[in-house]
Amino acid sequence: MEKQIRNLYYLTTGTMPGKKEKNKKKRFAFFLGRRKGEILPLFQCARCFPYALSKPSVEGKLMATGEVQIYFSVLPETIGKDLLKPRNRKKWFARIRNTMDYMERDFGCTEEEQILFSEKLCTLFDRNQKLPPELYGAFLWEMRKREHFRSLTLYLPEECSFALAESVKSLLWPYLSRMNSIIFVGKETRAAQDLEDFFYEEYGIVTEYGDSEKEDALYLNFSQQREMLKFLDTAVKTGYNTGVN
Repeated sequence: MEKQIRNLYYLTTGTMPGKKEKNKKKRFAFFLGRRKGEILPLFQCARCFPYALSKPSVEGKLMATGEVQIYFSVLPETIGKDLLKPRNRKKWFARIRNTMDYMERDFGCTEEEQILFSEKLCTLFDRNQKLPPELYGAFLWEMRKREHFRSLTLYLPEECSFALAESVKSLLWPYLSRMNSIIFVGKETRAAQDLEDFFYEEYGIVTEYGDSEKEDALYLNFSQQREMLKFLDTAVKTGYNTGVN
């Protein structure tokens, strides 16, 4: 089965990938043919991040069903101060908007789920965003070799919908056979009860409720985005990344 590629664009702050990558062999680079300054400098992570979003189908073997390709731009740490000046604010807003439009038009990154801002920039721009399930899936795939993956603390929002419960099932299904315990943090809703029944009936996992994560357990938080955005920050700020424009 051919793997699906899910493109994500991430906007963060920090130090832009430098000139030291110039002499290294580039796996993927091309010039966009746009005027300098019209869009932000654009980079991509040199590797894709696999994810699995379905029940293992080949004798219980874990198989990736797709990959996340991360493209990103880096704004200066001083962006907050720059935005205090009307002229600079207009310039940054235009470049960010142009870049987002370009990513949607040429890379299929819809603003609803595939264009993401760092936690700092969400606060700065008063932005609300939704994280795609593929990002959670890539996070779980990266964590899968850790021993403490056998225990999971699951944070659910105060109103956990059945749609979210189904998404959680799809995300965890590939890994449930290796889990020993799951702890819920949050209110006991009907959707959460549906998850409890699923975990027990399919894999015999008895769940419980608590007010904090276990020290030796992996935790997955659907109430806030901090951990997933930290995962993205780590992905774009470590390793070898390639310039796109």
